[in-house]
Amino acid sequence: MKGPAIGDNTVSDMEEDQETREHVSEFVIYLKVEPYLAQWLHSHYGDPVVFPKNSTENDIIELGLVTKKKAENEKETPDLPEEGKIAISLPYYKFTEVRSRFHLLKKSKESLLFCIKARFALELWTELFKFRNRNEMKQEIIWVWMEKHGIDMTESNWNVIAKIYRRKMDVYRKDRWRKKQKTPPK
Repeated sequence: MKGPAIGDNTVSDMEEDQETREHVSEFVIYLKVEPYLAQWLHSHYGDPVVFPKNSTENDIIELGLVTKKKAENEKETPDLPEEGKIAISLPYYKFTEVRSRFHLLKKSKESLLFCIKARFALELWTELFKFRNRNEMKQEIIWVWMEKHGIDMTESNWNVIAKIYRRKMDVYRKDRWRKKQKTPPK
């Protein structure tokens, strides 16, 4: 008997997606992100974005949720849909009532964005690390990666992603060099 083809949704994938969608309320927050990041998020987590249950992103959201009154006291502007902002669904939390707490303060938004960028960079590095010694292929590999992850094939997106990859590669090479320097004598 043949198994599912690549790209086919298995029953467990569909059940997991259904479970993820069930823990989400009808409330959303809006977060300003770069275009490449918005496209990657929509490709991975849908529109509005629904982070997996028990994810770090959801933990940050829960920690930073405040009431409308608290947001106004902090002189925060309300979350409204705008160009360049993505909608993120608020999950139901055990100890936080999202019907009354659906505003994120500035620092919470910064933390959430940092977490999203870190997840993006980790996925990029994990998938492209095996090509680290093939500089002549780097340009094409990044285009393929962008296409795979639903990111528009534009020069500006490529430049940003190539820069992120280059920074990761520089850190990796410096770390490797340091480890070689510190090898104990035999």
